[in-house]
Amino acid sequence: MNYEQLVDATEDLCKFGGYNLAEEPHPDFASFVNLAYNQLSSEVEYNWEEFSFSTVVGQAEYTDTGTFDLTPNWIRITDLWWGDSTPIVQTDLATLRKIDYLWKQASNAQSWMWIPIEPGVIRLFPPPSSVATINGFGSRAKGPLTTGQIPTFPSKFHDALPLRAAWLILRRNATGTSYQRAVAYRDEANEIIGKFKTEVQDQKAVIFQRRVSRQPAERLLLSGQYPWVW
Repeated sequence: MNYEQLVDATEDLCKFGGYNLAEEPHPDFASFVNLAYNQLSSEVEYNWEEFSFSTVVGQAEYTDTGTFDLTPNWIRITDLWWGDSTPIVQTDLATLRKIDYLWKQASNAQSWMWIPIEPGVIRLFPPPSSVATINGFGSRAKGPLTTGQIPTFPSKFHDALPLRAAWLILRRNATGTSYQRAVAYRDEANEIIGKFKTEVQDQKAVIFQRRVSRQPAERLLLSGQYPWVW
């Protein structure tokens, strides 16, 4: 289904669920479809993307302002590289303190560790001593959809979006049998999303099993690097 079809399906479900469209103002069905899309992609984590940003000498912390869109769509960042091939290792504050108790006062150098400071903020350690490109990889929520667009996941799972969107609308004011129908929408959406999540996890597991089952000589690339597994 495309964007318009998803919106129409959501409106039909709400009508069947007992929503009185004579009431004003009408809910913004399109916004709820996109909210459902964001929730689904966050729960399933089917979408993985690369990103990059440039360092500033002496600047340790980076946010979405002027660098890259860390919030609200990045679910998790799994990897950072200094340039194309030098990994920057993720750590936590407790480990960083053990390495350097005065970590906030560290002298500029090539960064080799990073920590998530708060939602939307990462910190490089030590602060970079030169301008370089940081490449990253992680899972990102999708959306919003616009006119004519189709969700970027298999169509067999598309019904989850209007079902979830209808639940998000009806849960606010539905009562009695209408609320029961809304709960049924929620449960059906969750069942579809659960199947999608299982399928994605199974696919990742198969890829991982194939990689780890190979002999070392088969995994070795001409460059001397190993293929990345996520």
